[in-house]
Amino acid sequence: MKDFRRSLSASLLVGFASLINLGLLSGGFRVSAGIILFVALLYYYDDLEPIPTGILSGVIVYLLRVMVFFVSNQGFGDAFTAFLPEILFYISYAIVYHFAIYRRDKNNLNLFYFIMVISDLGANYAEVSLRSIMESSLFTANTAITLIIVSVIRSAIIWLILNGIVNFRGYLSKFEKNRIND
Repeated sequence: MKDFRRSLSASLLVGFASLINLGLLSGGFRVSAGIILFVALLYYYDDLEPIPTGILSGVIVYLLRVMVFFVSNQGFGDAFTAFLPEILFYISYAIVYHFAIYRRDKNNLNLFYFIMVISDLGANYAEVSLRSIMESSLFTANTAITLIIVSVIRSAIIWLILNGIVNFRGYLSKFEKNRIND
């Protein structure tokens, strides 16, 4: 029960962070801050299970997007199906993350960056592929290039944030040691 509450709390934070987003491709594909927070939480909380948290995060992001759509457009329209692929994004990211890094040495942030790019790219491809099937549209080379760029940039943002936090923690630790020795 404690694990579920922790996953639910993290997923609610991710859901609200996902409301900060930018639509990049046609068909409802969005780049959001939710995945940045999702990865940061998985990185810092070893006891946070990636796959259950990914499932919950995907469902909560989906529900929040549907609710925002309903409130802003006074109706549900296509919202139920339009945002459905986002669940797949979070589940896909969590699965790749789980098998690539979970419970392994995460201290090598450069290796972690590579794993984030692969996780993000895999999840983006899963989401956009589902959107292409749902909309009977083609998955173009431009779409593929955009997804690669998004994965590299978003992972770089996460990498910078994590490095900043690690360096700040190191600075605080050094500061405390110097203060105790004075």
